[in-house]
Amino acid sequence: MPIKELPANPDEVAEIVYEGRIDGVFKGFRNHDTLFKLQGGSTWRQFEYYFEYRHLFSPKITIYKIRNKSNGKEIFFMAVDGVKTMVEVKSSYA
Repeated sequence: MPIKELPANPDEVAEIVYEGRIDGVFKGFRNHDTLFKLQGGSTWRQFEYYFEYRHLFSPKITIYKIRNKSNGKEIFFMAVDGVKTMVEVKSSYA
């Protein structure tokens, strides 16, 4: 799977919506049911299937919101320090 990059498409705009840390141990990306609890109290769910195992304690993360200017669609990606690939995530109110 190729490394995801922030958009080069002029119709898409990226902005940082969260910078912080995972609350506890990060065991990598697994599947659609993987939840990430952040130190700020919010929880995000991995939205796409991608598997990469890492064992990191409280790694720094960045969540980006990418919005298409023409249709208004928004998607979120999470980048984890020490992991090359970003994955799509959704906010979870579980």
